[in-house]
Amino acid sequence: MFIRGRGENVAFAARFAAARARSGEAAAQFCAVADAIGLGGEVSGRIATYSGGMRRRLITALALLGAPKLLALDELLSELDADSAAAVTGLILAAAQTATVVVTTHAAQALALHAAMILRIANGSVTPA
Repeated sequence: MFIRGRGENVAFAARFAAARARSGEAAAQFCAVADAIGLGGEVSGRIATYSGGMRRRLITALALLGAPKLLALDELLSELDADSAAAVTGLILAAAQTATVVVTTHAAQALALHAAMILRIANGSVTPA
């Protein structure tokens, strides 16, 4: 299956949204998040043509559909410029008001100020940082 752009991304993600939002609601929510993280009208082509930063922002927008209670995000800020990283961080902090957010990252300092708990995984062990 090939997912070509914004419309297909929304339709695909809406099927799995925790809130079981109707397609129109999911589309409106996706567009609001996409605009907030600087994607806006840019997300209309094939995903294969997007830059790494655009893909990362698209994944973030899709992850927020349906107001999930748990967000597990891997390398959330990788491939993002400073402005995009700030916008994504803001959305994730807003989501953290009503959800549990787990982020894995090599750049812990970017999110450490906002974390309730920081754990370090090294040599197969998990320890408080």
